[in-house]
Amino acid sequence: MSLGNETEYYARRAWVSFKRRLGLSVKSDRKFFCEEIVRGMMAGSISKNIVFTNDRMPAEGIGSQILSRLSVGATARALGYGFAYTPLYKLGHPEGEKTSWSERVDDIFNLGSGELNADACGLKHFRYPEFCNDKKLWQDACLVSVRDFYAYTDENPDVLASYARQKINLPKKTLEGGFNIALHARRGDVSRKQNKNRYIPNARLSRMIEAISRVMGGIGSDYRISVYTNGSLEEMSDLVRDKVRIVNTLGAVETFEALATSDILVSTNSSFSYLSSILNDGIVLYDRHTHKPLANWISIDKDGSFDEKYLRQLIETSAHR
Repeated sequence: MSLGNETEYYARRAWVSFKRRLGLSVKSDRKFFCEEIVRGMMAGSISKNIVFTNDRMPAEGIGSQILSRLSVGATARALGYGFAYTPLYKLGHPEGEKTSWSERVDDIFNLGSGELNADACGLKHFRYPEFCNDKKLWQDACLVSVRDFYAYTDENPDVLASYARQKINLPKKTLEGGFNIALHARRGDVSRKQNKNRYIPNARLSRMIEAISRVMGGIGSDYRISVYTNGSLEEMSDLVRDKVRIVNTLGAVETFEALATSDILVSTNSSFSYLSSILNDGIVLYDRHTHKPLANWISIDKDGSFDEKYLRQLIETSAHR
């Protein structure tokens, strides 16, 4: 199996090699280093005595830190390598007592259950840039911390989803009442000016809601659309209409559970949303993301439209019906 764009990878490798010879910083090349390791694992160039763990990622949010850990664990397991768990570290956007936020979230998701703890594995530890710089280490027995293995799981999203569903237990979904439809709209530090690549304008969200409402109206099933957001009611007010509500009072964990257990989920461009999507066993509408969709997801076009006939077909054959 190939990984991504071969030409792009080898061009980047030449550039990184050139920077090293000149003594320039390679801190911006972390994606390349992680892909180089995955390629080495797949080629059998890296000893099976190597154990992989996650780098610490201070200030990054729940979705980013958990998804990266799952990508490393899933890839290591799929390719026959050891995995050791590094607890969540200084999570961004803390709730309640800041000093205990990471530990509380770790306890809730329980990702380290059944895994070797990285601090207790007893192996000499190297970070991924050092490991890539010294190929002798590739045949050693050591612990290597990496940022992520998206180079593998983005090409094999089903491997990531399967591993995530084994690790994370969600509340049971009830099949009573109408369809529970969830949409995630990130605001706060995401706007037209800040992190704008993750920003989805209300007008586009509105087109998605209208299309879903058309499908549900045509079927005749009862439904409710909940827009989960950290934005204010005022800035999201133009989305409110019959059967649509804005939910901005839940904490991150409660919001995550609501997204992951919905009957229909609109997955938007954030790690938090993508993580909830790969755990969701209902219908997922996939809107532009760095990470690739599962095969049965419905892709949303740039204008906010999607295959409404296919959505109707999935709804009519779903367990909820």
